[in-house]
This record gives sequence, structure tokens and C-alpha cells, in this order.
Amino acid sequence: MPQVVDGLLYSILAQRPDACKARGKLYPLPSLLTMTVAAILCGCKALTAVARRGRDYNHLRGQFGFTKRRGDRYRSPCFGELSTIYSALGADAFAGVLRRWF
Repeated sequence: MPQVVDGLLYSILAQRPDACKARGKLYPLPSLLTMTVAAILCGCKALTAVARRGRDYNHLRGQFGFTKRRGDRYRSPCFGELSTIYSALGADAFAGVLRRWF
């Protein structure tokens, strides 16, 4: 695994392989993971709260690496999309990546 030199959360989470197929993918995995970690650090305890926070703080999503926009707003994943993505992730591998950041 490559060495992390900048310590930025996004670059650490970008090292996590994305098993999703490129076809139909709306959100970069490191962006979703960064948004989720930021929401959890702000007190969100459920995916519904993470999705709500993503909608409420839409103007900050560009800083998390989101690129697809609808007009002047970024696309924001709903609870169902987050649930589908996170059910496919390996929790142990994700925890290992986070330990490298902390």
C-alpha cells in the first residue's frame, strides 16, 4: 500500500479500492467516505442523518471531491444509495484505512 504523506482524509480514503463498476456510478467512493466520516465526526449516528447532512451542506460537497452537479447544486446521495454502497464495503478494511488517518 502506498505511503500517505499529506495526511489528508480524502487521500487516505482514496487508497481503498472501489469494487463498484464504473457504469452507472454517480459518486466517487472517496468522496462518499469523506462525507460520511465528516458527518459522523459532527454527531450523525445513522445513514439517514448522513444523507440529510449531505443535502443540508450541499455547498461544501465540492471540497469532498464531488463533481456531478444539477444546476448550481451537487448531486446528493439519498439513504438508499448510501445503504447500497456501504453494504458492499468491507468494514474491517475501511476501519484499517481510518486507523492510518488517526
